[in-house]
Amino acid sequence: MQASRAIKNIAVFAASRAGVNPAFNEAASKLGQLVAQNGYKAHFGGIFDGLMNEFARSVLNNGGSLTGYLPLNLQGYAKDQDVTGNYERLLVEATQDTRNAMKDKAGAFIALPGGYGSLAEIYDLTEAQYLHFYDAPQQLVKPVILYNVDGYYDGLSMQHQRAVHEGLISPAHKDIIRVANSIDDVQSILETPLKTAEEYTQEMA
Repeated sequence: MQASRAIKNIAVFAASRAGVNPAFNEAASKLGQLVAQNGYKAHFGGIFDGLMNEFARSVLNNGGSLTGYLPLNLQGYAKDQDVTGNYERLLVEATQDTRNAMKDKAGAFIALPGGYGSLAEIYDLTEAQYLHFYDAPQQLVKPVILYNVDGYYDGLSMQHQRAVHEGLISPAHKDIIRVANSIDDVQSILETPLKTAEEYTQEMA
């Protein structure tokens, strides 16, 4: 595998609330363990609360590398949380530019169950990778992984499949979004070498 095609940095998006389903918290913890034990560098939204907290704590507790990118307007909220000294070490006083840099650095994006913020990121990231097929075909296409814990993303996955079936999304573009139904699925996707937009297009020719 070419080094440039190996995924080393991962950006993770998740709810800042715990929710009511304990399977979500368990999955967030398992993802943090996977990231740490396999030497990936993790990047996340910077708040130690909810599912984000479960993921971040698990990365740290398993000796992993973690960087937070917190919008300036949320710092006051975050500093009121019980985050101990680790938080100050991880905190980046993020502007939109630094948050975009996080996305540029990542080789893959993983969405744990989340609310409006996570859903917005999924669509923004998918569109950014989709545009490579038109304006930068030599760019590597980074997967947007829906960690489909307890069927949370079933509806979104079905909508995606329907759009492909109806010819509204090209088969060459369908693998931008990848659905992982288990932690093993997540690991398998992360271990798959990245391909350029041009290579995806050629495969469907």
